[in-house]
Amino acid sequence: MPRFRTDKGQTITTGPQLGAGGEGAVFDVVGQPAMVAKIYHAHRLDAALAAKVTAMVADPPDDGAV
Repeated sequence: MPRFRTDKGQTITTGPQLGAGGEGAVFDVVGQPAMVAKIYHAHRLDAALAAKVTAMVADPPDDGAV
């Protein structure tokens, strides 16, 4: 199973793919039932997407819902 590092340095392991779209795919996170990981398509990675993701991480929803 693929492993990734979060913005806080935590290593996560992705499980089954839950969905996919134009920006990337969403995966279950092993051992974290309240967490998913969105992995962006390589061709979508640019400064605008980096700014968007940075803004979303800096200001998460109040209720924890995505």
